[in-house]
Amino acid sequence: ELWIGLGVALLLYREFRGRSIVIPLLITPMTLAPIVVGLQFKWLFNEIYGVVNYILTALGIINEPLAWLVQPNIALIPILIAEIWQWTPFMIMVMIAGLQSVPKDLMEAAELDGANAFQRFRYITFNHIKPILWVALTIRSIDVVRIFDVVQIMTGGGPAYATEVLGTFIYRTALPDRQFGYGLAGAYIAMLVSILFAWYLFRQVKKVVE
Repeated sequence: ELWIGLGVALLLYREFRGRSIVIPLLITPMTLAPIVVGLQFKWLFNEIYGVVNYILTALGIINEPLAWLVQPNIALIPILIAEIWQWTPFMIMVMIAGLQSVPKDLMEAAELDGANAFQRFRYITFNHIKPILWVALTIRSIDVVRIFDVVQIMTGGGPAYATEVLGTFIYRTALPDRQFGYGLAGAYIAMLVSILFAWYLFRQVKKVVE
């Protein structure tokens, strides 16, 4: 998400015709509820009538439909794609905000001194947006800790725990398995990790402000 977001942001942060239309379209996935995203990608990767299998078969990439959400060795791929699709726009928005904060006069001075585009990005742009990168990464790390909806809807943490995350572990142990102690322990771990990430996020935001 980070590098895709940064790459797209580098293309979009300058003014161009249609920018006011492209950016709202890009952030549309962020406005969808995770439940909707989970159902959408569960349908896309369905073994029988999924669009993904249809396209891959038509292109000759696979010979027969794949059971994406049933085979342990590939079940994580649809979930990762769903997460990247929904939350890369967040990274794009953060990166655009960071890029627009880079002093233009500094970039112009570097260009006059003979610095090429890569050198300007490496030594000026990247150094200016580095704190913002850490903030974005920390926010997404907190989201990863508390992810539940998409995984629960698409695979339920299966098959054979191949896509198990902390959220599905807490749900499975506390409700279906009725092992409330394990579920409570998992909830405390999630809370502790979130607090640590939040503390780190606060420190990074403070650095950006200063």
